[in-house]
Amino acid sequence: MLRLLLDEHIDPAVATGLERMHPGFVAIPLVRWQDRAYLGASDDEILSAALAAGFTLVTYDQSTIVSLLRNWIEAGKPHPGVIFVPRGKFPQGPRWVGNLIRALSAFHERFENESMTNRVFYLEK
Repeated sequence: MLRLLLDEHIDPAVATGLERMHPGFVAIPLVRWQDRAYLGASDDEILSAALAAGFTLVTYDQSTIVSLLRNWIEAGKPHPGVIFVPRGKFPQGPRWVGNLIRALSAFHERFENESMTNRVFYLEK
């Protein structure tokens, strides 16, 4: 079952919109997860916690997470799955939240019953 953890750079309104569109779907922003324990945490800590809790991470951060995932894969360490949000396709602006909600909703409809463990996706509009 697909459950999303939205990194701290993604507006919490995205999670609210997804849960309204898909009752029962779990999408939670990092700023509301685990009593904010992972705000400012390292990518390694966030990914480890997401894996343990059964969440797939949604993030803009391709600069550090890609290399971290590569290291984990080379070491044989599983990761929770990551959905990268390309900034060029989802620029922040007046329609940014709605566009992201629609794209993640379509992703949910396609993959809701699949395991995301060790999978990497680049979100499409």
